[in-house]
Amino acid sequence: MSVSDKLNELRGQHWRHQNNLSRIRPLAPSSSLFARSSLPRDLVSGPDFSSPHLSTSKQKLCPGPSPPKSWLVSQFAGGPQDYQSPTWRALALSPLLSQLSKLDSYSERHDRVPSLVRLSLQTILTRFPSDIEEIVSFFPPHLRLLFTRHCAVHDPSQLPLIETLTERFVLPPRTVGPNTFKSAHTGTEILTEPKTWDSEDDPLEDSVYCIVVANTRISPSPTLFFPPTLTHLALLHVNGPLPLHRLLVKVPLLVFLDLSYNDWLVTVDLVGQAFERIVWSRLKELHTLGMRLCASLSEDMMTKLNESKWNPVVVIYEDTEQPESKS
Repeated sequence: MSVSDKLNELRGQHWRHQNNLSRIRPLAPSSSLFARSSLPRDLVSGPDFSSPHLSTSKQKLCPGPSPPKSWLVSQFAGGPQDYQSPTWRALALSPLLSQLSKLDSYSERHDRVPSLVRLSLQTILTRFPSDIEEIVSFFPPHLRLLFTRHCAVHDPSQLPLIETLTERFVLPPRTVGPNTFKSAHTGTEILTEPKTWDSEDDPLEDSVYCIVVANTRISPSPTLFFPPTLTHLALLHVNGPLPLHRLLVKVPLLVFLDLSYNDWLVTVDLVGQAFERIVWSRLKELHTLGMRLCASLSEDMMTKLNESKWNPVVVIYEDTEQPESKS
């Protein structure tokens, strides 16, 4: 036994001896505080510093029944002002960011206490907004990716200055122009360091695998320039209907597709018209389809969706529920 352990043991014995002489009852363990308290757990333990991506998880903090689903749906059904808030962006991007975090070994965990990386990125964003481009130029690639995703939720106006080669986010005030995705399709490199003669060439190193277009107008022509390397695509609250049958032909490797919050998919008939000409059997790698605040897919549509796939596609219908799989 070390000297420190021996001192701790003697201090404990002295403390218990003094309590016995003073006839003071020992304090209950801190864990019993939550069992005996009638207050909500978040009020007892302090504010919740968890990530906004996890704020939609089904977590019951107070006793009593859950709120009606209509209340939860109407939270962002009010008007355009709701779609401009960081809360909505965190809610809308949460399935996509969750999928992307599984691809990166360096992605941070969204624990109750924010990590040093997340606190540092938030400090840079709030204290040095005019120097973002210069600061990010010193970031390694993995931190640049994390900062891009962080800005997509908290400050999309910084995205054109820090855009990465592999993930493209188009959110207001940025708009989709005729040449927005042409550089991604043709492989034009931006913000890259010159390669040396002995560097290894990797054709997929700078390939775009993720494109997000949210809360903005988009014409059908730019979607035809989506790169064939795309695996994650989110079209959230955009005008439409879009020619999905032409768009999805360009991206055969698609794994994640999110079409949530679109007014042109709110009824079964509209969904049928939008999905009618799509050949789902070509998307053999697709495993997740986002349809939040959209109409549910019919049985026939689910059959076509799962055609030529080993596992049924997971369809996400609600923000407050776990992804639902229908076969």
